[in-house]
Amino acid sequence: MLEQVIYVFAHEWSPSDTLWLFLYVVPLLLPLVFFTVLPSLRNKRGTLLMLFSFFVALVQLALSYFNIFFGQDTASLYGWSYSRSIILLGLFHGAVGLGIFTCLLLGRLEWIKGILAVLALQALASGGLHLFEAFLNERINLTHLGPPLWHDILLAVTAVWVLKTSERGVVDVYYVPR
Repeated sequence: MLEQVIYVFAHEWSPSDTLWLFLYVVPLLLPLVFFTVLPSLRNKRGTLLMLFSFFVALVQLALSYFNIFFGQDTASLYGWSYSRSIILLGLFHGAVGLGIFTCLLLGRLEWIKGILAVLALQALASGGLHLFEAFLNERINLTHLGPPLWHDILLAVTAVWVLKTSERGVVDVYYVPR
């Protein structure tokens, strides 16, 4: 099995896979780079959460577009038969993207945290599905071991890190009546 995985990465990786990896990973890492490079952003509370959620919303809307309008291509890429579940997945991504943008416009950072937590859980479930398909159903290919899997894992890890980092330094204020 390990030989098959090595063969897939050595012989099936193409420039288009590199492009997809770039398109999947850069929007997740770009806010972290901005936050690290620009020290003025670190002093403002909620900046990392807003930057990260903005780029995540863009990625979610792009995934929604591809799943809704090019669902047959998405299904064939994963080896699935085309069904309405691909469109439902696209609608989920669209709802998450629009929900994050709505929360950003309303300034509701707590709601964004909830949406990111749900999205991290969905990404972990999706990553688990990719691993299940690759190793238990023996569909060892880049569709299940390449950029989509890496995106799911990276999204879950960075979302949890951003949520933990945005909580740092928050002091609860309790009102005690006299």
